[in-house]
Amino acid sequence: MTNKPIIIHQTLHGYSNGHHLLASSTILSDATKRKMDILSDLSGPDLSKGFESYYSGYFLENEQFLVLAKTWYANEMSRPGCVWTHSLLLGLNDIEYLIYQIPNLLSYFVRPDSQDSFVYYSRPLETEVVIHSQDQFDQKKIQYLLWTMLGHEPPNIVYSHNSVEYIKEVIYVWLMCYNELPPEYSFITGSMSIRCDNAKIISLQFVPNELRNKVYRSDDGISTMKNINEVQKFPPWVTFTYDIIQNNGWHSFVMFRKLFGTAYNKYKYLTLFIKLYSVFRGDNGCLNIFESLELIEKVFSTDKIYVGNKFIDLYFEGAFSLWGTDISYTNTIIATLKFTWLSISDDMLNALIGKGFVKDQIGAKKVVQYLTKVEDNQIQERYLFSYAHLLTADLLEKFSDMDYSICSVLVTINPSLAECVAIWKQSRGYQKGILDSLRICENDNRLNINLIYTILDNSIYDFASEIYALWGEASIDIFLEYLLQIRFLLHEDTQTMLELCKAHSKTATLMFEKQFTSLSSKQICTLLSIINPYSDRIANQPLVNMFKMLNIKDLSSNQKDDLADFYLPIILRSSQYFPDDLVAFVAYNVHDRLANLVYPENKWRKLQSLLPETSWLNQWDKCKRVRKAIKKKGYNIKKLEEYNDNDFDIHLL
Repeated sequence: MTNKPIIIHQTLHGYSNGHHLLASSTILSDATKRKMDILSDLSGPDLSKGFESYYSGYFLENEQFLVLAKTWYANEMSRPGCVWTHSLLLGLNDIEYLIYQIPNLLSYFVRPDSQDSFVYYSRPLETEVVIHSQDQFDQKKIQYLLWTMLGHEPPNIVYSHNSVEYIKEVIYVWLMCYNELPPEYSFITGSMSIRCDNAKIISLQFVPNELRNKVYRSDDGISTMKNINEVQKFPPWVTFTYDIIQNNGWHSFVMFRKLFGTAYNKYKYLTLFIKLYSVFRGDNGCLNIFESLELIEKVFSTDKIYVGNKFIDLYFEGAFSLWGTDISYTNTIIATLKFTWLSISDDMLNALIGKGFVKDQIGAKKVVQYLTKVEDNQIQERYLFSYAHLLTADLLEKFSDMDYSICSVLVTINPSLAECVAIWKQSRGYQKGILDSLRICENDNRLNINLIYTILDNSIYDFASEIYALWGEASIDIFLEYLLQIRFLLHEDTQTMLELCKAHSKTATLMFEKQFTSLSSKQICTLLSIINPYSDRIANQPLVNMFKMLNIKDLSSNQKDDLADFYLPIILRSSQYFPDDLVAFVAYNVHDRLANLVYPENKWRKLQSLLPETSWLNQWDKCKRVRKAIKKKGYNIKKLEEYNDNDFDIHLL
């Protein structure tokens, strides 16, 4: 609020050898003088009771003044139809203060006396800013004039009892809304017939009630408003406009409207933006983005694409922060799905989804549920991609409620979500479906090896085949950890896993060579059962060291047998020499089982390919073939030397 007095220039027009300017407190251009000469003399010859004087208002573009004028019929003049018109020139920068000084403005009007020197009108007025209560205005009249002046294309006619019936209210609305009205907007409160500024009809004309039956043809482009008493209820936008004006919110609305650019500053868009503003601002500083876009689609028709996209751009730019914040991000996201004419960049969409995910996870869940049912793959991919990468495995269970349709889609997009432990607590069919979803990720090389641990640590079902199909040889090292019980399964069905590891026994061989010193006897035996001693090449020294490390006495009978069966092919295939005690242990074990006919036939079939041939009559003697093989490799095992291994001479028969 300014503390300085406001300067108001004034003019006087009247008859002196024709109607023209008689006095002025400021210099006016010739164009302005001509315009004021016309608009200060609109009365005409007719006169109605209550309209002996009237008010008018219009804009002087050259001088940037709003003119508020009062005209009196000058009956004292000899020439009929003469008038006095006293005009106040209101500076645009002062309007925001003068709105609340309407009683003062009206008190400044002075009817001249023909004998006056008119000096009073040659000096500017000074007024202090005094705020008058808005209670002085009639609410229904203001709403009626808002409805008329903002909601109906001019020119308009309003019937009144006298020229001052609406004066305070029309000045109030005019000053408050002048920036939103057309620059040429004008009014007159006493019109006995249609009044014009040259060929242009005055925008708002108040006509005496007794002239109500006078014909104002619609083809003149003039609309006659309902009488105020005939209006039972004003449209919601009118009551909204009244409320924001009463609460000093009109300036905020004007700022809001300007955000959309000069193309939409036209008068025809005014009520549309008022309607938009009425739904835009929610309670408690919240913004209704969805409702705003819904209204834009409804009322802007052909302009909805520009206005809607401008609106959403402004939203993402933070231009609406003066009016509040959007707390219903879910609704806004739904709006971007519903209003397909919106153009939203991926960055904008990701930012919006990110905010919504943080602020409203329940809403985000509903959006994802909806998206999983949408048949448009492009929409699914665009939106669900953002949600899938905002989620973590820890959040998935709560977010999805383990709804399979949600989890499977999200996992397909972001396979790391499959590390959610709860997935691997579901039914076998559910888990199998998730593994099938991961096949898509396999093609894109997006699978994390750690996911195997999550599956094997938590599932009670054997999915070794499915895991191998997804990760291939990369899964073998992990399988070995579970077979060696470095990690533990929740089920005992390891046969498939074991067979897969045997098919890639080289992996077990490498593990043995690198880690055997850190393994227990049981683990070593398990690992050796996987390695193929008939084909895999193992360095001798680790084998020797392992044997030294093992306490043979602590091994079970089966473990001893497995150990001997493992070493014997290696000894027979190797060109290097093994310690006698190792070879003796192996030879004794295998020889004894052969001698006692307990050596497994399937193992013998493999072993005999490494044994030397004997005469066909002696082929039945498996023990002899083993002994000969050991001797042939250069080992002298004392216990085995007790046997006579000469081939039986057929000629002695």
